[in-house]
Amino acid sequence: MATTVGPWLFIAHPRCRRKATMVHLYLLPSIVFLLKGAWGQVTISIPASPPAGNTSHQLPPHYLGLSIEFASLVDFSGPPGQPNGYTKTCLDGLRNIGRRPLHFRIGGTTQDRATFLEDQSTPIINKFPYFGADQPTNLTFGPGYFESLHQIASGDPVVFGLRFHNASGEKQAVVASRALKSIPELTAFSIGNEADWYSDPGFANVTEYENTIQSFYRVVAASVEDQMKPAVFQAGDTCCKPTFFPAEQISAGLKNTSEYVIEAVGQHHYFMAACTPETSSQINLEKLMNHQNTVAYLDTLRLDIAAVEKAGLTFVQSETNSIGCQGASGTSDSFGAALWTLDYALQLATRGVQRVDFHVGTNYRYAPFQPIQVNQTAPFTRPNYSALLALQAFLGAANASVRVSEVGTHDPYLAAYVAYEHEVPKRVALINTHIYNATADPTHPPKVTVSLEGASVSKVRRLTAAGADVRAGVLWSNQNWEGGCFPSGFELTEQAENGKVEVRNTEAVVVWLESS
Repeated sequence: MATTVGPWLFIAHPRCRRKATMVHLYLLPSIVFLLKGAWGQVTISIPASPPAGNTSHQLPPHYLGLSIEFASLVDFSGPPGQPNGYTKTCLDGLRNIGRRPLHFRIGGTTQDRATFLEDQSTPIINKFPYFGADQPTNLTFGPGYFESLHQIASGDPVVFGLRFHNASGEKQAVVASRALKSIPELTAFSIGNEADWYSDPGFANVTEYENTIQSFYRVVAASVEDQMKPAVFQAGDTCCKPTFFPAEQISAGLKNTSEYVIEAVGQHHYFMAACTPETSSQINLEKLMNHQNTVAYLDTLRLDIAAVEKAGLTFVQSETNSIGCQGASGTSDSFGAALWTLDYALQLATRGVQRVDFHVGTNYRYAPFQPIQVNQTAPFTRPNYSALLALQAFLGAANASVRVSEVGTHDPYLAAYVAYEHEVPKRVALINTHIYNATADPTHPPKVTVSLEGASVSKVRRLTAAGADVRAGVLWSNQNWEGGCFPSGFELTEQAENGKVEVRNTEAVVVWLESS
């Protein structure tokens, strides 16, 4: 979570309230000036090649992923042989832009509450503590669960979560073998969810954790060696205690071995939290979408990313979203949160993160779409779905060599990212994170006029809504996607006037450059 106090930003994971990191906001005078909402003009220089620093690695085609709550998978996928059409349309809408595949991580809190029963005919049985609860206290799943997972993956890579808390490696090895038989898309396993937060029993330190989980890896690897040799794991998936973060795991002995390969090291992050009355009281849409807060928050990842890369491994954000504990209605499902989604995903790339799996679940307030009817509410799409469409459009074709750089704007609220294909600038994303609510005067929304120096504009597509606080009426390229993830309205491609692009407060644009 993040709370601004004077010139400092206090940052911690939602569940980790005992420790915080202080990051100084050096641009505070500019922030104070811009709070007045003045109109302005900005000139941004577009480097001819990716600049050193603040530039991503070459991104994989499946940079964008979804982390699906274990208990919610069948709601999203549908039972075997009965695919959820709403989900399929939403996912295909994201895949079809640039033919970019998605990535799926199946896990979350309920991963460590799951028991596999070979003779269970129903794909999943969730046992909820009370009506309307977000998550079951425990669940059982049968072979049909794997068929449902294959149904939603549709050829895209999958990381499958095995239970770790109060579980035996031998029993989970049976689950792993069964999963490999049914899910051809399965590329890796993850063991447990946020094990640094376990209790009854928990781990005293990261060394105990590493010793225990590596033993677990070996048991599973030996069991599946005829199906996956060497066995592949996504390590980490910790959340809360810095002494268990990736750099500490590597110091404690995390590495590839002859028995198994570490496909990636995952970490979980949420910007704020709705877990307790105390954390809920600190939720603030303006703080969430502010670009400088996002930059400061992600500065805390630098040491872990560097340690992972030095070890020859890959750092991924394997579970993340705006507000922990399933999100907050009115904030996570707002257009302001959609702008944060776009800014956050691109900022992660520039830090060296190789994949971002946005967490989703049934009735989770931050999920880009609700896949089934809940009570009297039919399936629907949230604003951040349109942000993911804009992200995929910015990243471009899956077969291109894409790198992303952040470039300076001299405006702490305005984020600018450049997509380079084969080291040539092709697209620019401009995200104006200065808050503008629909309750403000709609006839005079503040805006900034941007000139791109060193590049010629070909076309512009806009991500917009009436204000940060709205939960519907979001347009990407003039089309609304709330009706079953189908576009309504005609697609509008704008032309720049004299090479200048206007971006209203709480709005984003993707600019295609002439060379593209």
